[in-house]
Amino acid sequence: MSSPSAGTGPSDGARALGFVLASAWSLLGAGPPCVDLRGPAQGVEAIEEQLAIGPVGSSTAAGCLKVQVEEEGPAVYELHQKSEAARGLSAGAAAAQIEEWLAGRAETRVEAAPSTAVRIGGAATVGLAGDEGPWVGVEVRLAGRLGPVSPFLQVNMAEGTTEARPSRPYGGFDAVALLGVGWPLARGALEVQPYLGLGLGHLATPTGFETLLDGPFLEATVVSLRAELGLGVTYAFSAHFGLSLKVALTYLPDPSANHDGPLTLWSPETRPLVRGGLGVHFDL
Repeated sequence: MSSPSAGTGPSDGARALGFVLASAWSLLGAGPPCVDLRGPAQGVEAIEEQLAIGPVGSSTAAGCLKVQVEEEGPAVYELHQKSEAARGLSAGAAAAQIEEWLAGRAETRVEAAPSTAVRIGGAATVGLAGDEGPWVGVEVRLAGRLGPVSPFLQVNMAEGTTEARPSRPYGGFDAVALLGVGWPLARGALEVQPYLGLGLGHLATPTGFETLLDGPFLEATVVSLRAELGLGVTYAFSAHFGLSLKVALTYLPDPSANHDGPLTLWSPETRPLVRGGLGVHFDL
């Protein structure tokens, strides 16, 4: 590891990143981040004072990061932990270096999750179809890990609103079950996963005759094949818990295609439906 010049340390950006990741380490599963500092009392106290500004605490507990402090001169210190060392640090820079080391421990813990882990996720979703009224719903996903890919089972349920067309008796209901596969790409606690799902969907939506715009609404119900192309982003706060964000494109069938009669039905929905979701996931 390179040695910073005397009195300098990691940049503000590096310290901010270390602070965020060290905070994530403390949220769930790993306990508060802590360091066991050993060395001259004056140096240890100066660094502990800087660490107290952030989430890192000083403790002699067995699970804490063990760091040896050595004085190089007035208010300048050298740190050692395992095979890594940093020299020429002020107390503030030493605290930043310790936060960076702790952030590395948090990333290692997340990446060490077994490749066969089972992930259960739930999210609130909102979609937008051709009537410009939102479709609000929920999503549940069960996923596994087989080497570089992640097979999954996903169920979505959403209800359309009547905001765009107040005269409609209701906005519609859509339920979809998909089997698919994702390709997770992880960097530390952050994971990006493009995915493709195929399955069946049940759409019930009010529709009507395009030549009788003042006529009564009918309910069109269609059960059809569905496809969804999406991108998911997750951030793991621990080895077992994280937040999930997704955006997806799914294809809605045309309800009028299910009608066989002398008049043509119109539907306010257009294909495809854009859907986004925000939720949580748990790794078992």
